[in-house]
Amino acid sequence: MKKVVDRIKYLADIVTELPLAKRVEFSFLVAARMSPLVTRYKLKFRGANDFEFDVGTLWKNFSDGNISKIDQTLRISETSIPDCESETDRLCIFAQNAAICFVNVCNLILNMDSSLVGRIIENYFDTIDYVAQDSLGISESRADTDELVINSNFFATEFEHLIERVELLRKNTSVDLNMLENERISSPFYSE
Repeated sequence: MKKVVDRIKYLADIVTELPLAKRVEFSFLVAARMSPLVTRYKLKFRGANDFEFDVGTLWKNFSDGNISKIDQTLRISETSIPDCESETDRLCIFAQNAAICFVNVCNLILNMDSSLVGRIIENYFDTIDYVAQDSLGISESRADTDELVINSNFFATEFEHLIERVELLRKNTSVDLNMLENERISSPFYSE
């Protein structure tokens, strides 16, 4: 697997082997790992209160079967996705990916469309790819970029972390608020 897209497909394939309920739980774990990007974006560009992206609240509503609140959260979140056309800061792109991931989790819950799991994984690794390129000092497209990225410690660590999460779910570990919070604060994007 010498390309980023191959790694993404591999992970998506093994997640697809999980029962649908576990795929939803996996998607929550990914959204929790991405959520610090939105927080950092809010603090830097928008102020603290104008963006819906609370994975814990979404989890509570999902656990309680509160579909109307999830639908409301989806509608608010769809209108809050950062518009990066006019912003050059990479953080905007990262926050946009995180917001799209969150919207996809909402849609996954509401529609039980398992194809959204692949998109959620793509959102995550699109961001990981960018960050890995930045850390390697890659500023332009090169033929060997994919191999450099997947061999970077950052990409490899995140890929292995998500593989471990799939294994936990295979062993019937259940996601809960504590696990989601641990994913958020262990995220490479988290900062206090």
